[in-house]
Amino acid sequence: MTSNPNGGSSLSKSVGSSGLDNITNNGHNRWAGYNPSKLNLNKLSDLWLYGLELTLHNRPGKAIEIYKLLIEKFPESKEAKKAMVKIHHLLREFDEKSQENYFDKLLKKERGLKAEYKSAALTLAAHTYVDMDQTVQAVRTFEKVVEEYPDSSCALDALFSLFMLNLNSFMDTSSANAYLEIMKREYPCNDQTLIAQTDMGEKVDWSVLNSKQLPKPRTETIDIPTKFALHNNYPNPFNPMTNIRFDLPEATHVTITIYDITGREVVKLVNRNINAGYRHLIWDARDKYGCNVASGLYIYRIQTSAGFNKTNKMMLMR
Repeated sequence: MTSNPNGGSSLSKSVGSSGLDNITNNGHNRWAGYNPSKLNLNKLSDLWLYGLELTLHNRPGKAIEIYKLLIEKFPESKEAKKAMVKIHHLLREFDEKSQENYFDKLLKKERGLKAEYKSAALTLAAHTYVDMDQTVQAVRTFEKVVEEYPDSSCALDALFSLFMLNLNSFMDTSSANAYLEIMKREYPCNDQTLIAQTDMGEKVDWSVLNSKQLPKPRTETIDIPTKFALHNNYPNPFNPMTNIRFDLPEATHVTITIYDITGREVVKLVNRNINAGYRHLIWDARDKYGCNVASGLYIYRIQTSAGFNKTNKMMLMR
């Protein structure tokens, strides 16, 4: 959105009551308290309802601008998350060929988003990359969702998307199965997990979906490990992705680094504080510059501020 030298956004300067008169039914007000002839672009409800009005009257371009303005002005509101979903659907339906990844830019620009909204924006960015046929970037973005927001509602969506991309786009059943195993362990009674199991030829019991007792949140159902551990990666050998699991009995700063056989650092997968739990990362056989690495033996090492350090080996076979 461009800025206006006279103050405010160019959008807010260009939108007036005359633009709304053309899309309403002779000025009839359908929503109590919403007056399109006296639109207030600094009011959350006006922006949200105006966006809906524009969408209903088949003006997706202007609706997208309004939703973007809403996110810019009210990044901590519930409507901001809803507006992100609206933008994604409108871009996909009306402007698929020329769309850019708005959500990627939003994450770099907007620092006022809540953590739960950031996970949603990151997930929508990944889906947008899929729509743009940038599947490699989509995979990396979905992996970032799982890594940075493992306990969010978006993590399951990201895992399922990673499963589908590997199974259908990359024809990599080994990597697809690795994601499925994570889904089965952490979301055993979810419809997406059951769909993935069916796609892999497994027999499933669909009656679990009819249970009145819904699965508890992951943070309640997953036991806290009693000791630190770094597990063997799966699959191994792998191509092009592998799952690295590690256990944390307490919150600690974690660094996991990949090295080649000469000891040269290839990429640092994580370098941040992580809460206690059973955790995992996906490595897509790329270095820190985003380039594919060659086949061969690689070393992965975990280091924690709690004093736990361990090294394992894995084999990439392209």
